Amino acid sequence: MPTLPYTFKVAEVIKVTDGDTAHLRVSVGFHAEIAVHIRLLGYDCPEMTRGSAFEKAEARRAQGLSAQFLSRADGTLWVRTEPDPDSFGRWLGDVWIEDVDGGKRHLGAELRAAKLASVWPTRWHDEFESSD
Repeated sequence: MPTLPYTFKVAEVIKVTDGDTAHLRVSVGFHAEIAVHIRLLGYDCPEMTRGSAFEKAEARRAQGLSAQFLSRADGTLWVRTEPDPDSFGRWLGDVWIEDVDGGKRHLGAELRAAKLASVWPTRWHDEFESSD
């Protein structure tokens, strides 16, 4: 495992809730795994249950992109979390794939490149709502 604190290998993707939130099973060492609720640190995706029809449609796209990213089998999936959960009990963290050559692809960056995430504290709808 990497020497970075709070960095865990993802053993299983349980559920992708939306573009910036997922339930993951991570290896915590000693052949033990735990289920965690992860919220992407530093990004905001469109909301699935509120906002305009455009925002809801983009939220479904963000969820699909996140699900596709997290299901890739071409590398090792990692998560680095903050030391404490947020007020909703989610662990804030960075999620990335490390390929066999050591290259990294970050979920937040891919969502951002697709205009499906804003950089926090800017809310997605404040930046992209008028986009078509």
